[in-house]
Amino acid sequence: MQDSEPVVVVGAGFVGLPLAAALAAGRIGGGRRRVVLLERSGERLDSIRMAMVEKREPLGEPGLRQLMSEAYNDLDLESDAASVIPSTLGAMSRGFVAFVCVGTPPDLEHSPTRLDHSVLLEAIREVVRLGARMVIVRSTISPIALPFLRAAALGDGAGAFLILAPEFLREGHAVEDVLRPSRIIVGADDLALGELVVRALQPTGDRDSPLWPERSSYNVPGLVTDLASASIAKLAANALLAERAAWATRTAWVAEAYGGDAAEVYRAVGLDPRLSTVGVGPGLGVGGPCLPKDSREFGQLADDASDWLPSGASGIRRLAIRFIVDEIRRIGSLEPTPVVVIGLGFKPDSSDPRESPAAELARDLAKTIETWAISDEPERVALVDRLHVVSELDEYPPSWMAAVLCRRPRGTDFEILLAARTVFDPYALLSIEQAGILLAGGATYRGTGRGEAWMKRAQAWVAENRARVGKGS
Repeated sequence: MQDSEPVVVVGAGFVGLPLAAALAAGRIGGGRRRVVLLERSGERLDSIRMAMVEKREPLGEPGLRQLMSEAYNDLDLESDAASVIPSTLGAMSRGFVAFVCVGTPPDLEHSPTRLDHSVLLEAIREVVRLGARMVIVRSTISPIALPFLRAAALGDGAGAFLILAPEFLREGHAVEDVLRPSRIIVGADDLALGELVVRALQPTGDRDSPLWPERSSYNVPGLVTDLASASIAKLAANALLAERAAWATRTAWVAEAYGGDAAEVYRAVGLDPRLSTVGVGPGLGVGGPCLPKDSREFGQLADDASDWLPSGASGIRRLAIRFIVDEIRRIGSLEPTPVVVIGLGFKPDSSDPRESPAAELARDLAKTIETWAISDEPERVALVDRLHVVSELDEYPPSWMAAVLCRRPRGTDFEILLAARTVFDPYALLSIEQAGILLAGGATYRGTGRGEAWMKRAQAWVAENRARVGKGS
């Protein structure tokens, strides 16, 4: 892939859209280039265009509007590959390069623990049929799918070179992770081609751009390996992140049970250079569109290869949810009033409810208790009887039996917590001062990992500030 050579990107999600914009703007890959971004969903394309018109961040990704503005003249958003590619790239005698960035969700129809590669295979076949000479797959794949991907890339004739370049993006940080990735992993049969792809994904930088110009000359560590190792590396990384989250919650439970402070334990463990604890914290377990499915796929691969199945992360998730549900039901047997779950994203800083442990918690509570839940995307939450999902509570009871905080408090969230008799904080989001205000108002506070040592500090804050906070006001 040469500098300024036009490319095709398939898939306008949070992987494909930032990649296409960065390539077109010359922020990666050596210089500006023409990019055709293909997305079959006309609704998604309309949403992206409308966000640009209304000066909002497309897909809700910070920095994406600025990046797309930089790329504007060289980025074409299209839905019909068959008509666009021949007219735009048809004159290229050597064929074109295509990045494929489509989803590989759980295969719910055949095996929920495996990935569904059907959309990916269809996308590869289509770009090869239209003349691609190199297909770079950014999608997460299982190594068991490699024979099928090779066959799709081969097509009916000379076919295309198949390259894997798994993405390691974080939702909500996709632009940052494209422009300054932590590493670039490429899998290829031809190592020289793999090195070309590493260079194509290296940040170029633009000192006239407000998007992280300080990293203009930064060279990202790159590794070229075989196709199977590249595919496993992505799954193993996400499985390890899931296990790391499970470890953090297990550690928090131990700290709480024996009077310690989980934050202090994390800090102590993190002093070992082999054991980074940056960003760890307790919670309800992993969720979202990536970690759960990738962990299940990795576990299934391990199970197929041996008798070992790493089920710790999913087990921790179920246990964390069950603990809170059981506690609230115990309270509810004495005072059956409604409960509220604040935030249904798969993690505290996300509104995405896909495979969200908070949403699962709300549905479990609603099996026996009238449950209200606050979500930024209520239309995407699967409902059950006795579960009411709203974007905000205009009116609510004078008191809640319990409140579960699953996002960083904002707006009227803290007022709702003040109306609860018991507050569960599974992600340990509240400060000592905030917890102290709840305690001063007579509430019971349960923060994961916050044992006797932490609660003593919260109670000391209450004693020092009781006159000011009054009854939680």
